[in-house]
Amino acid sequence: MMINSALGIIGYPIGHSISPRFQQAGLDYLSVDHRYLPHEVHPDQVADFVASLRADAVRGINVTVPHKETVMPFLDEIDEWAAEAGAVNTIVNRGGRLVGYNTDGYGFLRALRESAGLDPRWQTRFDPGRGEAHSAGASTLGGISMLVYQGAASFELWLERPAPVSVMMDAAMSAMREREALAQ
Repeated sequence: MMINSALGIIGYPIGHSISPRFQQAGLDYLSVDHRYLPHEVHPDQVADFVASLRADAVRGINVTVPHKETVMPFLDEIDEWAAEAGAVNTIVNRGGRLVGYNTDGYGFLRALRESAGLDPRWQTRFDPGRGEAHSAGASTLGGISMLVYQGAASFELWLERPAPVSVMMDAAMSAMREREALAQ
């Protein structure tokens, strides 16, 4: 199996992912002529698929379950956060060299700042069981904001320009509303 787009996401299964919706919205907003497509990659096909990412036309991909650990041996370099996490969720093609990143931590920290109003730099200890977030005035931290901020970090790694986060967030929320309406 080979990638057939400049950008995308791999997983198995992949039909649940809303990443294509919000990533494509960001690309379209900035008039970037790339398609961000989902790729359902069977675990037996991961090595061949990752090898196809070295093509000149490929910028990179996101990686979701169950491949976050599986892709690591096929990469040329892994950043410090990904190495510490033991998982990669973003691969960037840098002239045929594949570099693995983990933007989960970045997405979580940005969601804390942007969505919950917390600055983790001043937190020396955080014990959710003691209600510290509530007493600090924080609301519940939603997974959608973390997902979009993680995706925005990937977007910026691939394209080396700021991601249109508000456009991406709107597209993600729209995708979730559509999913909820279909479930009813």
